Amino acid sequence: MGIMTREEKEQAIDKLLVLMNEEIEDEGENINTCTFDLSKDENFIRNFGNIERLLETIKVSVSRKYIKYLYLGHGDFDGIQLTEEGQGRAISVINAKPKADDSHSNFSIGTVNNYGGNTQIGNNNTQNITNAVKLILDSIEKANASDEEKTEVKNLFSKFLEHPLTQTLISAGAGIGAALI
Repeated sequence: MGIMTREEKEQAIDKLLVLMNEEIEDEGENINTCTFDLSKDENFIRNFGNIERLLETIKVSVSRKYIKYLYLGHGDFDGIQLTEEGQGRAISVINAKPKADDSHSNFSIGTVNNYGGNTQIGNNNTQNITNAVKLILDSIEKANASDEEKTEVKNLFSKFLEHPLTQTLISAGAGIGAALI
């Protein structure tokens, strides 16, 4: 068993991914050209308090495909690269708003059955749908259609995103997406 609680692990993963992403952006690199040797980077070790916490965070992050080893046989701390999934989580953490006091806002919307798909339920989750909404809007703009048709489709899409059922299904993310239209 690890030395961190589940909540501490999630916070540590967020911290690791954000630190990696910030370093990549500060250097003007991208995730495919930047590798890390975390054993030599005092910033990473200092942020995790001790090497055991950092190692546990690395192992969980690798198992979830947030980071990967570029080559094997060099140890647990070097040859590490941030993946697209890891960068997506880092950006979601950076863009997340501070958590409001929701101690009195629990509600039930029914039963969730997951048959092998991705499911995200709980507090402190961030769903990043803004990019998908932008992709749809860009596709509408690039479509071979008249301006009137494009405006009509965007208006219908906006109504879809603003509908209470849609809001319930994808939570606050749809409100963000509707604001883009």
